[in-house]
Formats: sequence, C-alpha cells, structure tokens
Amino acid sequence: MSTNVLMTLSWPDEGDALFPFSINTAAFENISRIVSRRWAVIEVLSARPLQQDTGPGLEEMRLDGTVYPHWRGGLVPLEQLRRHVTESGPALMLAGTGEVMGYWTLLSLDVRGDVPTSDGIALRQRFSLNLAYYGETPPPEGSSS
Repeated sequence: MSTNVLMTLSWPDEGDALFPFSINTAAFENISRIVSRRWAVIEVLSARPLQQDTGPGLEEMRLDGTVYPHWRGGLVPLEQLRRHVTESGPALMLAGTGEVMGYWTLLSLDVRGDVPTSDGIALRQRFSLNLAYYGETPPPEGSSS
C-alpha cells in the first residue's frame, strides 16, 4: 500500500469500490476510538440499583480532517463519502500499514465549510466521519445491513 495513504475503506459488494484517505482525497488529522461495555440497570426496592454486565458495547471511530477543494481533490471526495454514508453497507477498513481492521459501518459525516469564494464554495472544508465496528466478516449477500 502506498505510504501516502493513511487508511482505505473498501466495499466488496460494490465492485471493490475504494475510498483512500490521503492528501489527494481527504486526509484525516485526528483519529479517536471509543470502546465501551454495556451494563443493564436492575432496580432494587429500598436499595441502590444493581448493574448486570451484558457484554461489550459498540466500538466506534471518528476521523477528523480538512479538505481544500481548490488545492487537491476538489469536492468529489466528500461527495463520495456522503454517498457511501447514505447508500452503502459495511466497508472493509485497511490501515495504511496494510493491517486489516475488519468491517465498519459509516454512521455519519459532518462537513463544515468556511472561507467561501464568490461562487459559494468553501475554500476549507472540515469533516468528521463517524464509524462503528461491524465485525470481522462481511454482511451476508443480499442483506440490507
């Protein structure tokens, strides 16, 4: 894998559609991962509630970055991500090192533009992509995941 690609998302069910996070598309500047545990609250009469461990919670990831549409990549990378958030199933994630990180669902994409030009296009577009871990295997064929 090229050293200037930070991470790649791949959709095998879409003819191996790829989205590389790189300087030429949308490089992320920050990455955060959140893991959690689920606890059910059990009400107890005349005592503090108890908690029951119900297993691992959702593992989430957030990528924050900036795109300069007039410099490299144009508006296409964020439009591609927007389409995948609204239309695609889980994506196979590959780290820039080549490590397979499993399948992830794209939960949301937040884009904030500033420094608008006379044509209304923001010179700087900051984005946050929120993902959730789906699993090690792809969804079954024909499922709407």
